[in-house]
Formats: sequence, structure tokens, C-alpha cells
Amino acid sequence: MTCPVCQSAAVEPQLDVGAHPVSSRFARSNSEAEVCHSLVLGQCADCCTIQLMQPVPHDALVPPYDWLFAREPEEHLDTVVEHLMALPGLPRESVIAGLTSKDDSTLDRFRKRGFSNVWRVDLATDLGVTNPCANIETVQKRATSQRLAPIGLRRGLADVLIVRHILEHAEDLAAFVEGCASLVKPGGHIMVELPDCSTSLRLDDYAMIWEEHALYFVPETFAGVLGILFGVGFFMFARWLVQTGRCSDMQEVFRRYLTEGKPGFVPHRWAALGDAVRWIQGAGGMAVIAHPARYKFSANEEYALFSEFKTHGGRGVEVLTGSHSAADSTRYAKTAREFQLLASRGSDFHSPEESRTDLGKLPLLSAGLTPVWSALAHRVHGAG
Repeated sequence: MTCPVCQSAAVEPQLDVGAHPVSSRFARSNSEAEVCHSLVLGQCADCCTIQLMQPVPHDALVPPYDWLFAREPEEHLDTVVEHLMALPGLPRESVIAGLTSKDDSTLDRFRKRGFSNVWRVDLATDLGVTNPCANIETVQKRATSQRLAPIGLRRGLADVLIVRHILEHAEDLAAFVEGCASLVKPGGHIMVELPDCSTSLRLDDYAMIWEEHALYFVPETFAGVLGILFGVGFFMFARWLVQTGRCSDMQEVFRRYLTEGKPGFVPHRWAALGDAVRWIQGAGGMAVIAHPARYKFSANEEYALFSEFKTHGGRGVEVLTGSHSAADSTRYAKTAREFQLLASRGSDFHSPEESRTDLGKLPLLSAGLTPVWSALAHRVHGAG
């Protein structure tokens, strides 16, 4: 099978508990036939996400009774809403939206705090589902951008979209995330909540498989979803691990999760140099070699790099950066002159605790170098 998170084909079975009926399918009589489904937990060797090898079809998960409803913990929701309200640019006029009935109590908390532009996707009126027993298993199947985008335009694109306890059920994860994104304004926020399976895994509690999720996440593997589907970089996730006390600092995050052999490690897949330069130019950009001293090339290797880079149309080299020594900067100033490249400077600043050089502390480029921004002057327009 193909991993729905990273699209790798390296998903291997880990636990096979056989075929079982859906856990919510309470038989009406002893003679009622049971429909069984294979329950095999697999794990992706590339992103480490645990998943059902054959997710139970969504129509089989629709409860047969309208009184069956899974309730989730809600003690934390007041704090969640307070955090969301503290987001910059979120006045009371903001649009707050929810995806399923599991989001109703969160939406109510926003209403009580003065937000009036609050709405939720409705199974019947928005998605055309008339079965009163249908719920998240049906929403995840229908939550494509083709269906949801018109709903967002009609009801108001969200500044904040609440998505609780449904992503782990998504049969087509990429389509589901794309659908959610179609409900949100550019620059808006999606608040995702899903179960952390860490405790079940630590206690060897194999009963978690009867949750019949498509995906079973722990914080480290959820990072893959954030990076691959939501565009959240590993630095953002690493900071979250520190802020929540799972790691003491960024160095521990890298040691435990992001180096080779650890669960958050993703091998580099380098593009050919010519392809990379053409992609940048095709997007209207200017190709610049960043922090060249960090690559630890020999003199011959480095000369070959700059020669090929120049041949492909590369335009510049980063002379000054937080990771370059004074000697490195002198060396690459000479390289810029030799290959007639534009020169750039950048602190590589991430935060006061994580960066070698503070903002505004880098020296100026040396005389005789042409800065990259001089070639971009025609794109800069003064205010007024």
C-alpha cells in the first residue's frame, strides 16, 4: 500500500488481529449476519506513521443507531479558545468555522466570547447527507475542495477553522487537507485536534486498533503531516516540542527526532543543480548559492560547483552569513569577483536563542562587490 502521509510504498504490516465486525455494529439479534473487516496495523518505514493497511470503508462505519455518538474530552477547550483568540489579527468580527458536530462546543465558546460570525458545515444542507446516523466518517469522505470551496464562498471563508477528531479517519488525507484549506482565507488558521496514541503504544494496548482510525499518530509522526500537507517546517514543530516540555532545547529535538535513524528524519532528495536554477528562474527568482562554507567541499569540488552554477545561469553567492567566519567571508568575496557573481548577506536569524548572529549585527559587504538587491531595484516601488 501507499502511505497516505508521505506517499511512500514502504508500509509494512506490524500487527494482524484478524477480521472483525465494526465496533459500533451492535447486532439486533443472534441470527443477524456480521460483516467483518481485516484489521492489520502497518507502519511506514519512511515517515513512521502507524496506519490500517486496509482502512474500513466509510459507509461501513456509519452507526446503525442515531444514539451512538463518540464524545471527546473537552476540559481543555477553554484554554484552546483563549490561545486562538490571542492570534494576531483576530478581532471579534472574524469568521470562525467548524467542520463537524464535534466542533460545536468549541464554536459555542467563541460565541460566548463575542464572536458572531460563526458557522459549521451541515451534513444535510451543505453536503446533501440525509442519513441521521451519519457523522465524521461521512464528512471525511465528502470533504474535498470541490465540495467545500463553494460552501466557504457562500457562508464566508474562515479566519479560523476548527477540525477536531476527524483527520485521523481520512481515507484520502491529501484531499481532506486540501478540502479544509478551501474553507479558509489566505493567511487564516486551521486548528486540528486528534488523539495522541503514545500512551496506548507505550502500554502495548492493542485495543486502540478498534478505534478503526485510518491513521494512528504520535506527536513525532504528526510532524510529517504538518510538513508534507500543511507546509509547517521542522523548526516550527521542533519549537513546539521544546515549548511543551517534551525536549529541553532544540539540540535535544535534533538528537532524539531529526537525525538519521530517528523518527522525524527525512532523507535529503537533492535536485540536479541545473534543474534547481531553472526552477528558480522560471518562478521569476534569482539563484544564489547559500552559505557555501557549510558544504565542506575541497577546493576542486568547490571550483566545479561554482563553474557549473555559473554555466546554468546562477547569479549570486552568499558572502556574509551567520555561519561564516571572517576568513570565510573574505574567501567568498574573492569567489564572487572571480566568477562575476552578485553578493548577498544574511544573518540566518531564527530566534535570539537559536541563531549565531543577531539581526543587524552582520558587517557590510566589502567594497567592489555588487549586492544582489541592486539587480532587483527595478522591482522595488516606493510608497506613495
